[in-house]
Amino acid sequence: MNTWPDGAMTWFRSEKNTNWEGAFRVPCLVRWPGVIQPGTVTNELEPLCCIHGVSSKVLSMACANLLLGADPSRERWVTTGASMVAVDTLVHNWLHRTGSLRRLGAEHAYGPACYGPNGCASIIEETARRIDARQFCPDGPAFFPRLLQKAIWMFCAEAHLGICNGNRIDDRDRCAQPACPLFVSCERQALRGNWRSQQDNRWFVASFVQG
Repeated sequence: MNTWPDGAMTWFRSEKNTNWEGAFRVPCLVRWPGVIQPGTVTNELEPLCCIHGVSSKVLSMACANLLLGADPSRERWVTTGASMVAVDTLVHNWLHRTGSLRRLGAEHAYGPACYGPNGCASIIEETARRIDARQFCPDGPAFFPRLLQKAIWMFCAEAHLGICNGNRIDDRDRCAQPACPLFVSCERQALRGNWRSQQDNRWFVASFVQG
């Protein structure tokens, strides 16, 4: 049984990176300023979740892809798709392990706080404002929070680079992967250790994307 935070088993069968329900049936938390009001709860996507292996999170990201892949002349569609950020445990835990949450005085447990003030989503959005995403995706918009979120996720996900996740790191201790390209600059905080607060410093997330 895999009990690490990024791939922990629940009452559903199996874990991440499989086709069983344990890999996909997770709540979807979305922060969409100006469109979705804080505290809104909806089950509008629930009927589609009856499709085996499809969750609200997957459907939300599919919606973003559809908007981004639609007619590029529809500016509102492109802007909306680019702004949709979904924070899962991989993204949250990366921000913790690297020390980004500590530097920002934003330590919090994974969950609704990820979409609150100074939460994971707002950190990603604020960092995205300082990066011209067109240097990485010339056909996309300059402000592209979802691209940043996806870059972090792909860095962590086992099906992609698979570097920063609970299958590779014993979270009872600091990361010990010297081959990681971020090893020298990363704080390598133990996920199960005590959190500390310090002054605001957003350089790490920005340097990860730019460098």
